[in-house]
Amino acid sequence: MIKGNLAHGYLFDNQFEKAKALYLENKDAKLHDGRAFNQAVLDDFKELQEAGITHPDMQKIKALLISKTQDTNSTNSH
Repeated sequence: MIKGNLAHGYLFDNQFEKAKALYLENKDAKLHDGRAFNQAVLDDFKELQEAGITHPDMQKIKALLISKTQDTNSTNSH
């Protein structure tokens, strides 16, 4: 999840394009615990928000990860 932590760092440092690139490059990767990278990011965002740590661009990244996943799933089901 090092790439995820780096992407989070870019996000919170207001380097949205760098963060976005890392999130999207790794979104389909499988982690050692069996989760997909994108699910781990969404889980991290939830934990951060519950701890009161937010950034306006988190919603943009969430939307990208969710829409990309849905696009892939809908493509695979045809």
